[in-house]
Amino acid sequence: MWQNCPECGKSFDPKGGRHKVCDNCYQKQKNQGGTGGRPSQSGKGHNAQLPSECVFDTFYQDGELRREIFVEAAEKMAGILSRQRMTATSFRNLFKIVKPAANRLKAEPDFDFGSAKTKVYEFYRQVQYMRKRDVISSDVFVEFVQKHLDVMTANQDEFFGFVEYLTSIMAYMKQ
Repeated sequence: MWQNCPECGKSFDPKGGRHKVCDNCYQKQKNQGGTGGRPSQSGKGHNAQLPSECVFDTFYQDGELRREIFVEAAEKMAGILSRQRMTATSFRNLFKIVKPAANRLKAEPDFDFGSAKTKVYEFYRQVQYMRKRDVISSDVFVEFVQKHLDVMTANQDEFFGFVEYLTSIMAYMKQ
């Protein structure tokens, strides 16, 4: 099945679905010390900025979770992450670090928020690790996590708010 190269737009055969760019762009990346098959950082969408409307100092408004974390901000973040070629699988793998802690906080009275905070820090560390190894190509997602780190660790409710925000983003991401 033929597809268009995300770098140059040329039509190419992805050879079993494994190749992400055409042979010419692959050779250019390889010769320039690129990632060998992954789209280069200069590719479309990589210069995106984290919109201020996607950053919150609290996930609550008038005692309730904000609408934006379910709809507008979540949809906008999903679009940005998709354009930056962050896959739903990579996102889901990160999400799986914090979601079980949220479930345990709700279900087990003996599970304390300190244990959940530890999972947040593991999540943050994994985001950094995956970005440095180019498993995720989105600097915007790294910034998104950094800007929300203090909020999501402030208290249990904010942690739940962040998990809801991630859940919403995941729902809008292309599979």
